[in-house]
Amino acid sequence: MTVSVSVSTLGLMKQNVLHIKDVQASLSVLSTQLATGKKSLDLSAYTLTDGGRLLDLRSLITKKQSFLNSISSIEPQMKVYDSALTSLETVANDTLSLINQATGIEQANNTAAATQFEGLLNQVEYYLNQKIGSRYIFGGARFTTQPVRDLSALLATPPTSTSLVANPVLPDYDTDAPGSDASTYVKSSTKVDDGYTVTYGVISNDDAFQELILALRWAHAATQETDDADFQTGMNNARGLIVSAINDLRAVHGQVASNIAQIRTTKEFHNDFIASASGQIADIQNADSAEVATKISFAQAQLEASYSVTGKIASLSLVNYL
Repeated sequence: MTVSVSVSTLGLMKQNVLHIKDVQASLSVLSTQLATGKKSLDLSAYTLTDGGRLLDLRSLITKKQSFLNSISSIEPQMKVYDSALTSLETVANDTLSLINQATGIEQANNTAAATQFEGLLNQVEYYLNQKIGSRYIFGGARFTTQPVRDLSALLATPPTSTSLVANPVLPDYDTDAPGSDASTYVKSSTKVDDGYTVTYGVISNDDAFQELILALRWAHAATQETDDADFQTGMNNARGLIVSAINDLRAVHGQVASNIAQIRTTKEFHNDFIASASGQIADIQNADSAEVATKISFAQAQLEASYSVTGKIASLSLVNYL
């Protein structure tokens, strides 16, 4: 009889020890959940569906964040384009006003006008040589080369044509002119979403800038004429070019403004998606702290009770039944 009771006692002891280990393991998991706020730090605690959903959402967030990084990298450049083009439109309008005011070859007026035209030309040079860090942003794919040379130096040689050049020929105001370089016509672009690449670059040899610079050169050259017919020819050439320049500058600026607006919308979309996806991840991952705390209290109570039972079973040794 005593042997039978002792064997039963030993079985109860083993069963209770196993129960204690189970409760301790559960308590460890619950304590981690309470500390991290997560149901699990790996995928092992989730269902196959939830685990797959977590992986998908994390992957999509990474992709959207990559697009946001691309957007952030081009935003400063687009803002400089916007500001520079606003100023260049002002230069073009001021040029047209000066041309319309220059009705004759009176020397005093033309001397003042020549100085003004040269000053406006210097402004064009300044804006087309804008940089972000060490990169020239109007130079096409030539980021380390200043795209526009000293424009005042070109005034020593009056223009002879109103014609523009096209890819790959360099306009004579280009730093590397004369010659050809297709890289100067490359407009920067970047992918900002699946299926959407924005071409945001603005190049110094765009027709709008060629027309603006030629108009100023023709206007300046006209102020140096002593013959009224030559003066009028020069100013008429300048007027035709500057009107075209104003229209083309508006088109270039309009495209930049459209890109900025589209980028802003795309950025908001990505941020909204990341916020939504993060919320879905939280719904799957996050542990209810109040519920976890309740479970911990219950597990601790179970553990204490098991310790108490184990102690009592241990006291029922073989000696007690002899």
